[in-house]
Amino acid sequence: MTLHDWMLLGYVLFITLNAVDLFITKIILENGGKEWNFIARFFYQKLGIKGIAGLKVVILGWFGIQCYFRVLDLFVIYYLNFMFAVVLYFMYRDAVQAGLKEKLNPLNRKS
Repeated sequence: MTLHDWMLLGYVLFITLNAVDLFITKIILENGGKEWNFIARFFYQKLGIKGIAGLKVVILGWFGIQCYFRVLDLFVIYYLNFMFAVVLYFMYRDAVQAGLKEKLNPLNRKS
């Protein structure tokens, strides 16, 4: 694999982690939780979960441009992914402790 392929893989992982983050955040907010990121909280208060999703699209677009033009170093994107995965682990753990385990399973969700 080339360096560009590894960057693309890191970016796809970053997109995946953001999708998981949005899903967990939605479940937590729907069940009385609080958004601690003040920027995301602002968008949530103004536009709901669509506001947070829009913010994520902007951030992912910016990172996509950085990856395309190779502004980001390979280690930076994987370091960000690692740190983001750690944050998601603690979000998931806190949600489970709050009794949201069944709601976090997308296969158990009823439309």
